[in-house]
Amino acid sequence: MSAPPYMKLYVADYLGDTHHLGVVEHGAYLLLLMAMWRAGGTLPAADANLARVAHCTPDQWAEIRGAILPFFRRRGGRITHGRLSREMAKYDDTSGKRSEAGKRGASEKASRNKASPSANALAAESNCQHNQNQNQKEEPPTPKGGEPAGFEKWWSIYPRKTAKASARKAYAAAIRKVRPEILLAAVAAYPWSPEARFIPHPATWLNGERWDDESAGAPQLPLAPADQWERRLLRWRMAQYWNSEWGPKPGKPGYLGPPLDAEEKAA
Repeated sequence: MSAPPYMKLYVADYLGDTHHLGVVEHGAYLLLLMAMWRAGGTLPAADANLARVAHCTPDQWAEIRGAILPFFRRRGGRITHGRLSREMAKYDDTSGKRSEAGKRGASEKASRNKASPSANALAAESNCQHNQNQNQKEEPPTPKGGEPAGFEKWWSIYPRKTAKASARKAYAAAIRKVRPEILLAAVAAYPWSPEARFIPHPATWLNGERWDDESAGAPQLPLAPADQWERRLLRWRMAQYWNSEWGPKPGKPGYLGPPLDAEEKAA
């Protein structure tokens, strides 16, 4: 499906990830995002093409490309963007479900019009029961004991304490996808902005799946290679999380990171 004529912009997340950019870099980044949205989620990675899309001269692009490209992920000869790809997937999924529901509703209505009054009553009752069952399935289960596993520990280290009820609900949804230890490791290693007003609300961070920012290619502050490895090793030590794109795991043949201590080598 094609992208809609609008694109969501999460202002707090955007400002938090881009506060280090200058005005020219902001303009280029937004132009690339909008062009990628219209193009279906990818753009050719050639510098000449990206400079043209960003309305830059070759010299201007050469100066800013080092600040812009870390927001994107390269796949062969094209670039993608983690957050944009997820938003596009959500839109396609929602549109597809609505289309199928519309077709199903039209078919059911036509069948009811041909049926007898008694049959219509039975169909209506069946549809009501079906909808109730669907609603029950879609409602998130209440965590046992009143608190999702590991939430209080995660909450204690999150740098912005606001809207705890919303954060708890978002956390409960997140631990259906990843282990609590991964969320804890991610929040400990995340490159938070030094300015408190740019730190996203806890629910925003969780709903945006920011615990997987590095592996998903989502925007983040530029990091030196040593800092990147420090974050990766922290996630490995706290939650045994390792992305295959980083190469072999610590302690395995072909490991590409910094030297390990004796215990990690033995493991």
